Amino acid sequence: MRTERVDPFLGWGEMRLPRPSHPADTWFFLKAQCGNTHPGACLPFQPVSVLPYSGAYPSGYGTHAPNSCGRVPRAYEGPCASGFTHFHHSGTGFIGVFYNYLRVVPVTGDWRELDRLRPLGEERARPGWYAARLGEVSAQVTVAPMAALHTYRFPSGGTHYLAVDLAANGLAFPRTQGRTGPTRIVGQGRDWLSVALVREGVTLYAHLQCRNAATLRLEQRAGAPIALFPVGEGETELRIGFSCAGAADAAQRVVALAERPFAGIARDAQARWEEALSAMEAEFGDPAQDARFDAFLYHAFKKPYVLSPGPFGPGPFTGDLATLWDMYKTQLPLVATLFPETMAQIVNGYLNTAERLGFFPNAVLL
Repeated sequence: MRTERVDPFLGWGEMRLPRPSHPADTWFFLKAQCGNTHPGACLPFQPVSVLPYSGAYPSGYGTHAPNSCGRVPRAYEGPCASGFTHFHHSGTGFIGVFYNYLRVVPVTGDWRELDRLRPLGEERARPGWYAARLGEVSAQVTVAPMAALHTYRFPSGGTHYLAVDLAANGLAFPRTQGRTGPTRIVGQGRDWLSVALVREGVTLYAHLQCRNAATLRLEQRAGAPIALFPVGEGETELRIGFSCAGAADAAQRVVALAERPFAGIARDAQARWEEALSAMEAEFGDPAQDARFDAFLYHAFKKPYVLSPGPFGPGPFTGDLATLWDMYKTQLPLVATLFPETMAQIVNGYLNTAERLGFFPNAVLL
């Protein structure tokens, strides 16, 4: 299978370059010597992604501080995270909007420590699925169209919560937090919560359901809402549906997966990637080169995404065109060649945005 050759971690870290000799040791590196991708769970040309959140640049994952040229400064000495967030850039730099919405934090003990960075280890990933150990908690995440699924295994004993920071938005550095509007509670029950989030002037609806929760508590921290699902030891699952069309549509994303086990949904995500990667064949006679090619192809098929209905109405919306002056001459011709129907949706979504704004933007972000 092509997906078994893909290493989602390839492309996010610092470049391992040899020490330059003269005259290269006098050159100025105009671009940062790192990749800006991420290994999180996502689908081809779909907006929802899930990955650990440290607040690092530019996706929220990893150890990097903001950078634009030369060697990469580190924000953290080693892998760490406070929880898992949704919606992320992949392959872009400092473009002003950094997503990372709805931070889900598996908490053992005091829920007020949900910002504490914990060691992140035992990381594994394949297209559409990611797993790791965050402190004492084992985690797995996967995705479906406009939906995210989390599974956490808590240690024995103690008090455990799934805490959801409903105000999460952006990274951990100056000028990297987005415009956050009011959060409105649409509805709630013993094990579910429906909310309307305003991000960058766009309303995003989310429906959360925690399968093993005894109850739901809503707390405030610095004026921001926190959803708390008290859970017991062992395995707990959280499912989240998203929509720009309304709370009912977000809830339907969860209902549609109600009878499906986590493992089956993860296999579906892998199958979608298998189909996408099979659109292009290449053999180099070297297994390492074959694997590198498939990893780069995988990252090339993450963006842009097509969302229908979108924030402007029932027609398609194209997001994460970031930035168009780079993509139109590199990645988009490849997408148009391999996926003409998807490319038609991308173009129509872009035209819808241009009609709404009155001009053709160089970048389109949700």
